Amino acid sequence: MEKIGNVPQITINGKPVDTSAIDDYDGFMGFIMQASAAANIAKLKKYAEDQQSKGHVFSLPLNIGPVPEQQIQCPEPLQTLYIENTGAAQIFVAINSLSSPATPIPAGREALFSFKNHVLELFYVWTAPGTVSTATAILSY
Repeated sequence: MEKIGNVPQITINGKPVDTSAIDDYDGFMGFIMQASAAANIAKLKKYAEDQQSKGHVFSLPLNIGPVPEQQIQCPEPLQTLYIENTGAAQIFVAINSLSSPATPIPAGREALFSFKNHVLELFYVWTAPGTVSTATAILSY
């Protein structure tokens, strides 16, 4: 928007837009500003809702082998995933894709994956070749 004297000039693709049909320009711009503020408030509300958990917790026992094809599809996008390796071998966890970096979890240890905006939709678990293990996964959404 360019300003010529006291009259704002609106351009689209470099061409002036005829605003003569707008009788009350200040009221029109006030409406535009209020609509913009309302849209931003709606976005902030959605962001705040995404930060909150629905309070659902699900415990999932896992028997884990060396093939990374064990995919666990979450019932809803998760806010947190807690995995405790209860077996004798190290396990590996990849979040949302096998191409994401794998997190190793040694035997007897645990890991917490936290996503405030509920973006964890699935995860993969596996062990090193020739080993097996067990784990418990706690899913929170």
